[in-house]
Amino acid sequence: MNNKTRARYHIGQNKIGQAPEYRVECIGDLAFARDWNDDNVANTAEDYEGAEAEAFDHFLAHVHLTREDTEARVGERHIIGDIEFWITPVECACACECERGADCDDPNHTREAQTTVEARQTSVEAEFSPVIVTEEPRDESHAPLLVDPVHARPVRARDVVEGDLILASFCIPKSGMQRADYFNDQYEAHPQPFKPECQCGVCELAERDVPHVVLTDGYPSGPWETCDPWPADDFTLIIPAARLA
Repeated sequence: MNNKTRARYHIGQNKIGQAPEYRVECIGDLAFARDWNDDNVANTAEDYEGAEAEAFDHFLAHVHLTREDTEARVGERHIIGDIEFWITPVECACACECERGADCDDPNHTREAQTTVEARQTSVEAEFSPVIVTEEPRDESHAPLLVDPVHARPVRARDVVEGDLILASFCIPKSGMQRADYFNDQYEAHPQPFKPECQCGVCELAERDVPHVVLTDGYPSGPWETCDPWPADDFTLIIPAARLA
């Protein structure tokens, strides 16, 4: 057997904070991996009812729009309710179940991923609001992330706490799906109550009929000279402070 490594994709799902309950698949073709992931979403939706089931249906109806500009080697992580669905690009030597075993290069052959996937811990209560979390950009315009991105979590702005590391906001480019929009650099959160009478130049522009929270109050505690007000119900991508200690 050759046991050579090759570029493939590991596809799996797990409840937030738990290890995968089902087998993690190893697939060589990105389009096939995405189809497999979407089948996982559809099958999981059958276990839910009402608004919870609608969140899965909404994801499947719009997820193709989030993939139009995604490069082939970028991983994907979709969080729907309390379930994470993920596609991770890897260099692996997982043995195929066909007669060629580890020497098989057929991208359409599935095989069990020979890897240990640890439970991802979180202290955040999951909501049934589908968001798309892609891997962090790795280019000259974005500062390198110096902590393990596996701990990244989407949370409501109102749930951000002191010391959380803020990575991204979520935008809605072409549909109701929210997709991570990474900041050029990460910054530490120092939440405080929103004061509409603040004269920083930004707080006064916030919608008065929407609850807000200030995540930083300007330089040097934040990346800007002004406050950083967020609608309290908006999602932000963070690494919890507890994971940074």
